[in-house]
Amino acid sequence: GELFDYVVQKGTLTEEEAATIVRKVTSALVYMHSNNIIHRDLKPENLLLKHRPKSTLDLDVKIIDFGLSKTLEGETAQSFLGTRGYLAPEMLQRLRYSKAIDVWALGVIVFVLLCGCLPFDDDSQPLANPILVQQRFVLRFPRWANNLSASAKDLLSHLLHINPRVRYTAEQALRHPWVRGDTANKTTLLSSPGRLTPKSLRQQRQQQQRGGGGGDGKSPPSSLVVTSSVPPPRHTGPTTYSTLIPPPTSVNNNHNYDATTTRNHNNTNGNSSRAHHHHMLRTTSI
Repeated sequence: GELFDYVVQKGTLTEEEAATIVRKVTSALVYMHSNNIIHRDLKPENLLLKHRPKSTLDLDVKIIDFGLSKTLEGETAQSFLGTRGYLAPEMLQRLRYSKAIDVWALGVIVFVLLCGCLPFDDDSQPLANPILVQQRFVLRFPRWANNLSASAKDLLSHLLHINPRVRYTAEQALRHPWVRGDTANKTTLLSSPGRLTPKSLRQQRQQQQRGGGGGDGKSPPSSLVVTSSVPPPRHTGPTTYSTLIPPPTSVNNNHNYDATTTRNHNNTNGNSSRAHHHHMLRTTSI
């Protein structure tokens, strides 16, 4: 099932438990980016559990739905796509973008996990200049999240930095003391489980769609997505590979990564769809 469904059903969540979840997702992102893969549609719905865990430490998190993913041939890409609510500022400015857009989406996911709501009111319209970006993306925390630790807020300020060159990389995020669990609050219960429902997040995106004017042909719809101008690579048959990779040299050596990705591709004149791409990425032993 979906990761956030587990959080809702669990009913309670401490920062320390949330940090464990974020650590597992971030380690998967590190693996993807080390292979020059950008996901471009990270969101809670694309985080699944392999099995129902006995505890948060037992979570086996998978990133799925690589239908919009791309292997970077250079440092940047330009296709405008994604899910409203998770789009990085540089994409809304129609600038070329890098792996940093996935880190922005990770920041939104972390904010939702900790606060139970999306961090920004609207990301539906193109942004013509940096001043509009600064005005649109001001990071504020809801009143019910006043008990968040300073370390958690520090992490979010780095993940959701409007400048992609200053924004954390996935490797930097994994090294943050909150993500490692060193500074995450171990006792204070977050209020997010009571606010985390697929319906509530969907309603927020629908409100954004109405507020942004929606059907201008330039903005992504509230769920998914604008088509890519770059067709996905074609494959003649399914490919499966499993790789055990060591932790980055600058990351705590206690971290091990086990990432398994299964790919199923069909030749469909270059069109992307969920049916044509079903990938899973797993992290364990964190």
